[in-house]
Amino acid sequence: MRALELYCRERGVPAAVAVMVAAVVALAPVGRLTGSMGMSLAMSVLATAVAVGAACAGLAGADPDLARTAAIAWPPRRAAHLVAIAALALALAFVVEQVSPSGIPTEVLLRNVIGLAGLGALGVAVLGSSRGWVFPLVVASAAMTALLSGAPTGPALAFSWPVQPADLATTWYIAGAFAAIGSVTYVIRG
Repeated sequence: MRALELYCRERGVPAAVAVMVAAVVALAPVGRLTGSMGMSLAMSVLATAVAVGAACAGLAGADPDLARTAAIAWPPRRAAHLVAIAALALALAFVVEQVSPSGIPTEVLLRNVIGLAGLGALGVAVLGSSRGWVFPLVVASAAMTALLSGAPTGPALAFSWPVQPADLATTWYIAGAFAAIGSVTYVIRG
């Protein structure tokens, strides 16, 4: 248990969990104040992106060179950490939806968490842990913009997948691709 405790402290897990909870509790209900399903969904996407982005800061340690020299199998730990972030983000989104129902389907919450967590992992692998939040927030912002500008079609659909209905297969493919690419890149590269 001591190793897990040290890992969590070194990766800033307590602070990340606090920010995740604060983001979801503060942002997700804001959309419900308007009475608009679109705004509820947009704020849910933004809350999930902020929560995932905040947690992704802990996906890499303070000294990557030191981590590379450690005689530890990092890929399983990286995968477990990423799954834990996605599970907590999904649980928080689900709890907020149960406490303050807005009609957002659970499938949409699941798809968004999967895709945004993959984007966060990709951001950490490509940009570093201090900028891992960029990809999820850029996609969330693009999705909100697409939602506000009308029903997106064609190339705009690639950016608006988080705000699309759950029964649209293309959105699942896009979220799955982001999840797979981000997860594999992060687990292998760190």
